[in-house]
Amino acid sequence: MKVKEIKLHQFRHFINQSLSFDPYVTVLIGKNDTGKTSILHRLFDQYIKNGGMAGWDISQLKNADPNSIRFNSLWVVEDKDIKNDKFTQLLGNKKPKLITICYQHRSDIPKNQSYSLLADTENINIYEDNTEFPAITEDMRNFEQSVLPKIRYINLSEKVALNELFEAQFYETGPCITETPLSDQPSEFMPFTTEKLLLSIVDLKANIRANHNVDAPWAETTKHNSPRLRPLNLTQEEIEQKLKELSEKITGVLQKWWRDPADLTFEIRLAGNSHSKESSYKRNSFLLTAQIRDENKLRYYGTGLNWFLTFVIEYLFIQKLENQTIVLFDEPACNLHPNAQRIVVKMLNELSQKHQVAYSTHSPFMIDWNFPQRIRLFTRNPKTKATKIDNKPYAPRDENKFLNIWDPLKVSIGVSFGDLGFLGEQNIFVEGISDQVILANISDYFKSNGKTHLDLTKISIIPCNDGAALEPFLKTASSQNKKSIVLCDSDDGNKDMIKVAEKCHTPTIEINQITGSSNQNESIEDLVGIDIYIKSVNDFYQGFDWFTPITPDKFNDCSLSIDSNWTLGRKLMQYFKLKLSKDFNKNGVAIHYANSLLNGSVKASESFIPLFVEINKSFN
Repeated sequence: MKVKEIKLHQFRHFINQSLSFDPYVTVLIGKNDTGKTSILHRLFDQYIKNGGMAGWDISQLKNADPNSIRFNSLWVVEDKDIKNDKFTQLLGNKKPKLITICYQHRSDIPKNQSYSLLADTENINIYEDNTEFPAITEDMRNFEQSVLPKIRYINLSEKVALNELFEAQFYETGPCITETPLSDQPSEFMPFTTEKLLLSIVDLKANIRANHNVDAPWAETTKHNSPRLRPLNLTQEEIEQKLKELSEKITGVLQKWWRDPADLTFEIRLAGNSHSKESSYKRNSFLLTAQIRDENKLRYYGTGLNWFLTFVIEYLFIQKLENQTIVLFDEPACNLHPNAQRIVVKMLNELSQKHQVAYSTHSPFMIDWNFPQRIRLFTRNPKTKATKIDNKPYAPRDENKFLNIWDPLKVSIGVSFGDLGFLGEQNIFVEGISDQVILANISDYFKSNGKTHLDLTKISIIPCNDGAALEPFLKTASSQNKKSIVLCDSDDGNKDMIKVAEKCHTPTIEINQITGSSNQNESIEDLVGIDIYIKSVNDFYQGFDWFTPITPDKFNDCSLSIDSNWTLGRKLMQYFKLKLSKDFNKNGVAIHYANSLLNGSVKASESFIPLFVEINKSFN
């Protein structure tokens, strides 16, 4: 089950706002104090996860109800959910496509918290009958625990960084003891959570304390649900073997992703000599040391690297989780170099293949510009103090603002779509932003369907339709031994790019090489398919009084002087210019097409598979 939307009727400074969620990654951007953390932390972590409501979250805005908090969460039902016993216990044989949970808190009446659940549009009873106080049924509690995704809010501040030295008391959970899973423990409040997460990656449980004296007795706990210590059923050698395995796991991630410097290694081990280790084993009180070293075996320090190590621990821990989880990061990687931030984005994309991810950021480098449809823009009215959520900041709102669809984004984070380009290990240079969006999203579509695709963890797609701008990119890539290809349309507009590519000894791929067509004028839009692409154009522009749906036969209008051999994109540009007196917005249409792929309303053309095969061949 995945969250589809949160409808904020009244919560803090949100009034009648809606936040839609991408099935994979959702990126919240906006200036400070616009409510991004209110959504990630207060709404998700405190309300939806823990079910508690607080009066201080009542809106103080003018015209708001001074006693009410109200919001709904909408969840998409998947086949595996319907097969879950806890699902059928609550809903019987119903097979809804959407579950809506409604939350309401009123401070002016007793027994002030209420919930309701809708299966599609049918109200489901979730309260016990004949009870003095309203109580949620056991079936509903089981549904919340076993069907709804877990929620993990993460704020990796310096206070949760991994300690280089710490003490561990290993244990096994005693019989009939329930222990709060680490996935439910808030990392920003629980001491030594990072060390516990680290050890749990190799199935080691431990109480942790700061390094002071391994001979000192460990504090006894009296909490009824705390783990009763049992003799660890592992020898000292087996513990050391698990720590070695853990070191290799962390090192593997570091060497896959971290580039400056490369070839770092991580080691966690029992400190001391053989005698002290034996003594520690008898007392079950170990001193552990964790260090990162470079290729010369020198210890490596750095605030950014320490943050990344903590993130890697979370990354491996989340990958190990069996249950589907909504992973929420509050401003991750803000102290990393832009290149390292791009690495974090790619790692979050990997996590999203199993778990839904949402995060807030102020950094343009923390946005994957291959998927601009994932951006949600928060803006706060300075007069009313109310926050507005724009789920489609790329979509035109009115005719006057139509040519500046990225202006709100530019105001928020200082740059807009297409301002940034970063070299990867492998690079595809394309003629424009729309080509980048189409290629990336079709590749992602094919990946999810088990077909030939591009490895976007290694490949950067860079829009660059100007030969003068392309040349320094290609020369820099060559000097750094990075592989590149130039992908361009088969028309007269590609001549500059081809000349520069030849000058820099960079291979090129023209679209008609892939299709084998005799037509010398073909583009990415032609590969998408005329019918599907024009449908995206019509859907994107619907709602404007000046626009009427386009059909391919309209290109035959003699007054438009459209050559039948032109690329589809050029035909549309000419049509919009002469027939509608408007500029054709390829970027907006490309993003709309990407959304259509995601929601299943269109399918990707198989014509892209030979293109991806050829690209992959060029890089191998």
